Amino acid sequence: MATLYQNKCPHCGYRLSIRHSYVENALLKTLYGQCQNLECGWTGRGILEWVYQISPSAQPNPDIELPFTALSEKKLVPA
Repeated sequence: MATLYQNKCPHCGYRLSIRHSYVENALLKTLYGQCQNLECGWTGRGILEWVYQISPSAQPNPDIELPFTALSEKKLVPA
């Protein structure tokens, strides 16, 4: 699946492809990446984690409890 986010190698800055990913839970995914620069050859593991919500879901999952960001809390409080 294509993504709009461009992953970059932390060493050479070249394009980084996600080779594998594993869903740990609804908020956490482990990613395995590989630099596409053959002269670099770096591979690594990273984590994608959802830690805050900015806008509430119209179809909330009752098992998910994410705090709102401070900015979104200010917007939700009437002036």
